[in-house]
Amino acid sequence: MASAWDFDVAVIGGGPGGSSAATALARRGRTVLLLERDRFPRFHIGESQLPWSNEVFRALGVHDAIVEAGFVKKWGASFRTVDGATEQYADFQFAAETPSPQTFQVPRATFDEVLLRHSERSGAKVLEEHRALDAAFEPDGVVLRFVGPDGTEQAVRVGFVVDASGRTGFLTKKLGRHEFDPVLRNIAVHAQYEGIPRLEGRRAGDIRMFTRADMGWIWLIPISQSVTSVGAVIPQSVHRRESKAVPEDKYSWRPMEGVRSFGEVFMHMAGSTLLFGSMTGMKIPDGPAHDLATVYMKKGFEMPELFAAEAAVKDKAKILEIMEQSFQIGRDMIRNMPDADLDKSFSFFGRPMTQRGLLIFMGNHLNQHVGQSIAYARVNHIVPPWSQPKPK
Repeated sequence: MASAWDFDVAVIGGGPGGSSAATALARRGRTVLLLERDRFPRFHIGESQLPWSNEVFRALGVHDAIVEAGFVKKWGASFRTVDGATEQYADFQFAAETPSPQTFQVPRATFDEVLLRHSERSGAKVLEEHRALDAAFEPDGVVLRFVGPDGTEQAVRVGFVVDASGRTGFLTKKLGRHEFDPVLRNIAVHAQYEGIPRLEGRRAGDIRMFTRADMGWIWLIPISQSVTSVGAVIPQSVHRRESKAVPEDKYSWRPMEGVRSFGEVFMHMAGSTLLFGSMTGMKIPDGPAHDLATVYMKKGFEMPELFAAEAAVKDKAKILEIMEQSFQIGRDMIRNMPDADLDKSFSFFGRPMTQRGLLIFMGNHLNQHVGQSIAYARVNHIVPPWSQPKPK
């Protein structure tokens, strides 16, 4: 049976999970095809390693290459309350069953490429900028279709498929078994900075965490001699409460004439999500967001129409209903968009745009207006949920 296969195994995704699976299989004599949709090196979040990963790297034969890459050494982790008053330190030297107490903080662009190149050296065939389209499961194998950077589609027959596509969920979407862990329904923002003070000596490479059980955490990870990764994680439920924290009498507040009010900012966030959805072929929905959608999703709309639609609803409860529906539509759009459609091109206000680019643009646009609403809240002395005292 194996003789009828082009490869024993196809791995979808070249991140650490995919490259490690490909390396392990190739080193055991299996023929492996790895498909990675991006060209490495590429940015990714998730920079802080744990000590036991060293043993995995040794088993894969890549530990020496990681050491030679010169990553920041990590010997432990500190956990502080958000006010910094209390600290607990985890020193890996005293952790049970930890053969190597020192691990690394890694810029993922470099780290992931080290692992992927090791997969190639181990015998896996690595195709970058190649995107999996479909996997047809048959009694004698799997027919995997994929497309390259020039748009040419190819197909191979393999014995097994390893889905290491991460949040893309290549096989998960196909099989319809995408289950979310409610504990992990979080939202994160992150950036990289220089000039952030660090501890000295052995603890200079520590990850520092500022935590609050009901609100999430903040991380500071030194990923080079000068750059620190900083991020904040909050539960989705907390994020959604921000607009509800604004009193109804403030929904009409605006910093000056000609600038959107609180309520109009929220309506604009809802309307723009509907607009982006219409560009993927979504129809005007029934329900609370219907009237706003008829304006935002109309071809050839004029800006005064949008401003009027945003200002038409004054009631806080109604605005929140519209936001909830539009954001659910946006989440469904992202979740259900086939991978094969991500690189489809369309006209975005007169310039070419891919569906992938649209999703990135939508996220950036919403982030801008979340920042605007937070600024409005600060000016009006409105305390967002994540800054409120912890309930006793």
